[in-house]
Amino acid sequence: MVLLFARTAGDLAAGFEIALVCSAPHEAYEKAVSAGASPVKPPEEKPWGQVVGYVRDLNGCLVELCSGTPA
Repeated sequence: MVLLFARTAGDLAAGFEIALVCSAPHEAYEKAVSAGASPVKPPEEKPWGQVVGYVRDLNGCLVELCSGTPA
């Protein structure tokens, strides 16, 4: 079950992060922003080879969009 709650002005963002592993983080980031998510940090390749970016959903939750971690 997934519960969604609307935020009101002045509410603090949730104190957690959701991480979504995807095959194309750059495309997922653009799709999320075009659907109304707030851009936080565009995807970038990390020193360990993983691509990671962040958006906030309409409720203010931080969402990480990332590739899998290289083996």
